[in-house]
Amino acid sequence: MGSIAVVQFSGNIAAVPIGIFAVSYAVAAFPTFSSQSAANDRAGFIASFSSTVRQIIFLLIPATVIAIILRAQIVRVLLGSGAFNWDDTTRTFDTLAFIAGTFVAQGLIHVLVRAFYSFENTIIPVTVAFISEIISLSVAWYASRTMCVVGIGLGISIGASVQVVLLWILLRQKTHSLDEKRIVYSILKMTIAAFAMALTMQYLKNPIASIVNTHTGIVIFTQLITVTVVGALIYLFVGLILRTHEMQVFSAAIREKLIGRKNLPSDISDLHHV
Repeated sequence: MGSIAVVQFSGNIAAVPIGIFAVSYAVAAFPTFSSQSAANDRAGFIASFSSTVRQIIFLLIPATVIAIILRAQIVRVLLGSGAFNWDDTTRTFDTLAFIAGTFVAQGLIHVLVRAFYSFENTIIPVTVAFISEIISLSVAWYASRTMCVVGIGLGISIGASVQVVLLWILLRQKTHSLDEKRIVYSILKMTIAAFAMALTMQYLKNPIASIVNTHTGIVIFTQLITVTVVGALIYLFVGLILRTHEMQVFSAAIREKLIGRKNLPSDISDLHHV
């Protein structure tokens, strides 16, 4: 299988969490951004932007952990059949690992772009995207000479990282603040929870592989689901212990679904206790 197919398959897998979490949140937040910017409500815009960013990061951090630790299982379950041999599998999940490493950056791009759109500014997002694409292609071309197709994944990640940094800096120049202190504080808590999640998943993945025959699709799928569920529960549990605001919103939403509780807060800033 050629390099183009490897990159395409890796990109398709990576697009799932980005589309589900980042794009959906960004699209939902856009009307709020637009109304607040039209009303010149800078404080409201910053609060809405910060809330959206933190919720996306909260969801994409565990998605990153899952995609990196279980990349082989994910690729084998989705693609590991027919003419898709082991060499194709390894090249695909290695490329996926590099792309997954910047899930957060790729997700935040969608929010930042729509933030600029809410200010009726399309020039900056397009210009930054063009610059980032040049950097991405340059890195991919150079890295692929030594890393083969995996270098393309590296180029994609670096391009996304450059794009999110530039967009963030330029947006901050317009708003003078993006509530970075609160965002960083939340990220620290999420990182601790993600670290516990990663350790648990790695520890659980190897014993399962040694006990059962992981050469059959159903067993690999069972391993993937089991480790993912346990890891997600650890992430949620540690998040609750650390009293992460985003976790409080998530748990409140679960309670609302299970027991019919209404009147959930529209913003994580409204929650202060579990």
